[in-house]
Amino acid sequence: YEGNWIFLPYTGMMDKSEHKDTDKGCYWTSALHSTAQVWAHYKGFSESAMTHVVSGCNRSCGLAIRPVRPKK
Repeated sequence: YEGNWIFLPYTGMMDKSEHKDTDKGCYWTSALHSTAQVWAHYKGFSESAMTHVVSGCNRSCGLAIRPVRPKK
């Protein structure tokens, strides 16, 4: 992976009209929660930690996305 990188800025999240957690990056994954599909998985990170939050956010929360497409 030498020479390959990606920039993922701190995005925070929107909860109703409040912008929260602005010192964290919060990005949706494509996976829904297995038992409660109103929840979805997301990757969260901050300066000190990279975490995988399994059921921490309702899908109505405003998190960032990183669109990708299959390699041709």
